[in-house]
Amino acid sequence: MKGGRDTVDSAIGSIKEEGITKVGIMGGSFDPIHIAHLIVAESALEAFGLEKIIFIPTGNPPHKDSSKMSDAKNRLEMTKLATQSNSRFRVSTIEVYQGKVSYTIDTIAALQSHWGKEVSCYFIIGIDALIEIESWKAYEELLKSITMVVATRAGHVGNFIDTTIASLKENHHANILPMTIPDIEVSSTEIRKRVKENHSIKYLVPESVENYIKKNKLYRVSDQGGDTCE
Repeated sequence: MKGGRDTVDSAIGSIKEEGITKVGIMGGSFDPIHIAHLIVAESALEAFGLEKIIFIPTGNPPHKDSSKMSDAKNRLEMTKLATQSNSRFRVSTIEVYQGKVSYTIDTIAALQSHWGKEVSCYFIIGIDALIEIESWKAYEELLKSITMVVATRAGHVGNFIDTTIASLKENHHANILPMTIPDIEVSSTEIRKRVKENHSIKYLVPESVENYIKKNKLYRVSDQGGDTCE
């Protein structure tokens, strides 16, 4: 995550003007965004008294091959469609147009530089990302600069997760808040696979996203035998 052409877009720029002080940040490729993403965001709003959630579709993430992702324009549009019915959800273009590798620490730094200390950032991730966080750029600085909300599925909280969180808190003075969410097995990978195999994705994504995927023929098999990423 790193500031680019639209470093301060309306989703970011209006936060301070509106007097908002607690903001959740959800980054991801959102390829496509699905119901589990929305459930996590809504759960965070409720659990921690957040005022807004800002969804940040990635540009070129360091841990993924961006050549295998759908075009940023499509991922951005699907994210907007999925969140438009919730007045507390916003979508930022801070990463999507920058044309270079996106690092979380850089995006968070850009947000905090604009908002100042008046706005508290709650960075929302899954347990898989937390386990890998020590491989992230400037992860120690990141852990000190934000509150991290870790979404864990009901029934999946165990000693390993507790130990991981305790270790990060002790070694890096991290402020980590676990959050239990419903155990819903939905992934973008599975949705892309279902579309490719001509199976229904109804109720796995919002209807507007389902229609967008159909209209733009996303995730279909190309003549070369690969997925089309239009």
